[in-house]
Amino acid sequence: MIFSQDEAASLFEDILILFLIAKYIRNKAARIWRFISKIGDASFGFYLSRLFSTAVWGKLFVRNDYTFIVDFVVVFATSCLMVWSFNRIAPAKISKWVGLGMK
Repeated sequence: MIFSQDEAASLFEDILILFLIAKYIRNKAARIWRFISKIGDASFGFYLSRLFSTAVWGKLFVRNDYTFIVDFVVVFATSCLMVWSFNRIAPAKISKWVGLGMK
C-alpha cells in the first residue's frame, strides 16, 4: 500500500488531534471521578435525608404520576442542601462518622 504525502500528513494530524482529545478526556475524567468520589462519600447522607425529604414533600403536596420529575428534582435538591449544610456546620470527623462526609 502506498501513501501519498497528503495522506501521510492528514494521518499525522489526525493522530495528534486524537492524542489531544484523549488528554482532555483524561483530565476531565479526573475531575469527574473526584466529583463521583465526593458523592459516594456522602451517599449515606443522601439516603437518610431523602427519606425525610420524601416524607415531608408527600405531606405537603399531592403526588401523582405526572409530578414525578418535579418530585425527583425537589427531593434531590433538598437532600443535597441538607447534606451540604450539615457538612458546613459539623466538623469533618463527625460528618464522616455519621456518614455524611463530603470534605
